[in-house]
Amino acid sequence: MSRIYVPRINLKKFYLVSTMRDESKINKRIKMSRKVLASYIRFRNFLFNGSIDASDFETFISLLKEKIVEKIIPVEVLKDLSENNLPANPITLKQALASFGYDLSQSSAKSLFSLLKKLNLVSIIPTFYKVNNQADLIYSYLLRKGASTIKEIKDKFSNASWIYDALLELWSNDRVEIEGLDVPKEVYKKYGKSGIPLDLVNGSTSINIYLDRKTGEKKAEIILNPRSKVILSEIPKKEGGES
Repeated sequence: MSRIYVPRINLKKFYLVSTMRDESKINKRIKMSRKVLASYIRFRNFLFNGSIDASDFETFISLLKEKIVEKIIPVEVLKDLSENNLPANPITLKQALASFGYDLSQSSAKSLFSLLKKLNLVSIIPTFYKVNNQADLIYSYLLRKGASTIKEIKDKFSNASWIYDALLELWSNDRVEIEGLDVPKEVYKKYGKSGIPLDLVNGSTSINIYLDRKTGEKKAEIILNPRSKVILSEIPKKEGGES
């Protein structure tokens, strides 16, 4: 699988980096850190094999679009995303590219998603999504975001008491992945989020141990780290499409 790196791009700055042959003069024209400049040069070299000649910004944008389609996101991927009415977010983009043999980190997928919109290679339009319950409500939010921390989800839904239950429902049904959650799903499905026998979660880091007042036994309950990311684990397709 081909690994692709895409930095967060400012088009005007990337235009200057891509068309200037003397790299020592770039920092005099553009204010950016050495790390960011190095990432721009690395991406420029990947796309164009070095600096290029572009008479103006519009010409550069046309060349950039051609190279993005040629080297990163084939027309077939864009067609698949569009025809299957897939949710527009970086995670969907990452998963779609993976099916064509391209490997992107979440950060690169986010940067590429942003770049495609800036270049008008894709247009994002809202669609209807039927919400049947609170889990669906969070899921619809993730369809727009692709991934989000638990804290961001809590902030979005005003720290509602049902958030953790809804997240665990989505996770147990394989609709999302929750970073760091290492309790076996079959254990959660049998016992719920609390009252779990300790021998079933030995070594788990996502539990809290407490004393059951009714039985006097030590039990475990599932805890979620607010900093953990929640990521879509499936790409829902339009009705009638392939799953």
